[in-house]
Amino acid sequence: MAEQNKQNSGKGTNQAASHEQKRKTLGQAINDTRVELRKVHWPKKTELQKYTVVVIATVAFFSVAIYAIDSGLGFVISKLVVR
Repeated sequence: MAEQNKQNSGKGTNQAASHEQKRKTLGQAINDTRVELRKVHWPKKTELQKYTVVVIATVAFFSVAIYAIDSGLGFVISKLVVR
């Protein structure tokens, strides 16, 4: 019982120090984020348009491919089940 009281008595001070340390680190984290965002290479409008076209084309291609595979496998399975 005495050991448990000793362990619990120090928790309050550690929590207060931890809370203050978190407050400093949160402010520092926000500042670090701002600094890093300034370093980011943001794409130009033309680059962004090209990337958008590539993404849309890729999504369309894979959508059609998955649809074709799904339809083909569904057809094969339906023929196997009917027998």
